[in-house]
Amino acid sequence: DKRYNRLVMYLDKDKESGHIICYVLCQDITAVEEQWLRENATAQGLINDTDQVLSCAGVGIWYISLLKGEKPKMIANAKMYELLGISPTELTEEEVYDFWYAGIRKSSLPTVEASVAEMLEKGKSENTYVWAHPKWGEIYVRCGGTSQYIEGKGYVLCGYHSDVTEIINSDMKQRQLLADALEDTKKQKKLLQEALDNYKQADY
Repeated sequence: DKRYNRLVMYLDKDKESGHIICYVLCQDITAVEEQWLRENATAQGLINDTDQVLSCAGVGIWYISLLKGEKPKMIANAKMYELLGISPTELTEEEVYDFWYAGIRKSSLPTVEASVAEMLEKGKSENTYVWAHPKWGEIYVRCGGTSQYIEGKGYVLCGYHSDVTEIINSDMKQRQLLADALEDTKKQKKLLQEALDNYKQADY
């Protein structure tokens, strides 16, 4: 039957003969390996299910590596590429990162950089910023993620990207309606005050 073996090898040189001796330890780890494969398959299934649910909700997933001596790289799932407006085969991981970074509106750049700094320091962060989509124009993006430090190498960030333009626009319209209603209320109050003053003057 198919078995999984763990091999440990150690080389030694015999001083008298000069021969190289290889000591090999062979351990049967079939049960452990099969258990790992089952757990890995289950975990992968959960990841795929989660990815599908997030995609249905319009949420893209990204991974960014910030390693010493290397250019920043971005890996994304299919939904994230769709939200970026590019094809997975168009750009390299470095170019995907540059494409995303170049699309950040200048006025939003300080907010994004502060959020990344907070993510590196505290391990997680969230923010909303304006990004230039190649087809849709400027959109509002809700973005959040976590960071993991790799000793001596740098950071790996992972998080989500969601287009919240409709929500933001709706909120802005609601605020404008409230502002207009407040302004109308102030005008009505002013008219009532004037009418009251006129009534007092006429009564006098």
